[in-house]
This record gives sequence, C-alpha cells and structure tokens, in this order.
Amino acid sequence: MPAATILIIARRDDVHAQVMAAAAEKHDACAVIFDTADIPSVDRATLRFSGDRTEFEIRSTRFNLSFDDVRSVWWRRPSSPRIAEEVADDHARQFCIRESEMLLRGALDAANVPVINDPAAQTRAARKPLQLAVARSLGLMVPRTVMSNDPDTIRDLWEATAGKCVYKTFTAPVGRMAETRRLTQDVLADLQRLRHAPIIAQELIDGRDLRATVIGDHVFAAAGCARLPARHLDGRLDLTTTWQPHDLPDETRRSLVLLARSLGLDYGCVDLRLRPDGQYVFLEINPQGQFLYVEILTGLPLARTLAEFLMERW
Repeated sequence: MPAATILIIARRDDVHAQVMAAAAEKHDACAVIFDTADIPSVDRATLRFSGDRTEFEIRSTRFNLSFDDVRSVWWRRPSSPRIAEEVADDHARQFCIRESEMLLRGALDAANVPVINDPAAQTRAARKPLQLAVARSLGLMVPRTVMSNDPDTIRDLWEATAGKCVYKTFTAPVGRMAETRRLTQDVLADLQRLRHAPIIAQELIDGRDLRATVIGDHVFAAAGCARLPARHLDGRLDLTTTWQPHDLPDETRRSLVLLARSLGLDYGCVDLRLRPDGQYVFLEINPQGQFLYVEILTGLPLARTLAEFLMERW
C-alpha cells in the first residue's frame, strides 16, 4: 500500500464508504474499505510490540495493510465480527465477538493513528441526554424534553404543550429505522408499555428542518422544504422534501463546532429546526450520520471536505 492510505471501516457495500474512497483517490490518496465482519473468521489482524516498535497489520483476502502506511481512519459503520458456525455455543460466540472487537479497537489506540470519530467518543456522544445538556450549555436552544418510563410524567408534558408533542427512542432497534412520531391520544392510552422501555418525549417545534454537517471547523447546512408536513415529522421519510444550502448565523456555526468538540467528535450530522421567529432549535447530533442525500440534492462538497480533512490528519 502507498504511504498515504486512508482506512475506511465499513461494510464493503456501504455507499458512503465507496464515495469517500473515490473522493480520496481524486486527491492522490489510497483508500481501503475494511469490513470488520471478516474478523476473525476470514481476515487476520496482528498487533506486535517489539523493542520500541508497535506494529499493527491486517491480512485480508483482498489486501495486506500495515498501519505504518495508514495515516487516518474513518470509523464509518463497522460490522459485528462474523463468527464461524462451528462455534455453536451462544456464550462462546459472544466471547469471540468481544475479543475480536477488543483487538481491533485496542490496536487502533496503540497504533496512534487519527480515527474519525474515535469509537469511544462516538459511543458517548450518541447519548441523547448528554447531547441536549452540552448543547444547552453552549447557548443552543433545545425543546422542552422529558425522558422517562413514567407515564404520568410523559402525560404532563403532553398537557403542558397542548398535545404538541413528539416521541422517539434512545437507540434504533436492530435492522429498523426508529423515526420520530407524534404523541397522540392513542399513544397516551398505551403508555403502560413504558415499563418495558423509556422514551424521549419532546415539544413539537414548528418550522423548517435543517441538517448541518460538521467536519472539523467546517459547517455545511441545508434547509428542507417538506411537501407533506402533516404526514411526516421525520424528514428522512418524506422523499418529496427538497433541500437547499442554508447560511447559518456565525454564532450558531461556532456553537455547533464547539458542540462536536465538546463531545469528542470531528464529524457529525446535526438536526435543527428553524422556527418562524428565526430561532434555531437543536434536536440532536448523529456521529455516524448520512450526508450523501444532502450533497446530491444541494451540491454541498461534503465528501470532498471529509476526504481532505482525513488527509490533513497526516
């Protein structure tokens, strides 16, 4: 591999990873997509400490890569290690997965290579209670929010907002999209299910959807115009939504960069609402957010900027 190699940790069929690899190659860098599902059953990973040297290498059916050649890593969306069927016991399979992940994540730390985003920071930053607390501390406006498994507390918010409430999950169920939904009377009548899992309930903010992509010190914002606002509260589900570049106020830009830094992130996709009175309201930040649809619909240079940012880490 050439000395200027960007390692992208993602599924091989991940479109964002493929676009990023192409963007890196346009800048005379080599980009390698590594699917961690192939560890440990197919690919081999080795970390060596010898004398004063630390060596990490991956031997794949598609490439051999020494981390002496890797200058940065994009921790896109790693797959869970795939364990051979001959390991039949479930506890043993889970042990094999944990051990494989420990080797990979520990080796990335030991190799002292810039990782965007750092997996540990990304895991912490994905916690929605922390996001809202940090955003508010930086002067960003946040909606009235209740996170609880107490039906009465959720109902109190619904009444205080005259029924203008939405709800969402803390995490996405495996293999499913967990979209934001309206908190209706029917949902309120079924709140006893909160004994199984809490929810996030928020005041519904009227206004336009904004998507801000933070890459280092750069912030690219796009505003959505929903054609079916009554049907969809989650802009990802309304394919008729049109997007256009949006100029954020300098103060809001600075706050979003500080938000990402405070959460330990170099990259993240922020969801905002622009109220009719001109106020920007922070909803959440996704450390692994999608950006291609915004680039395709607006022409904002997101893949190029992220590729350049990864190369600047050298």
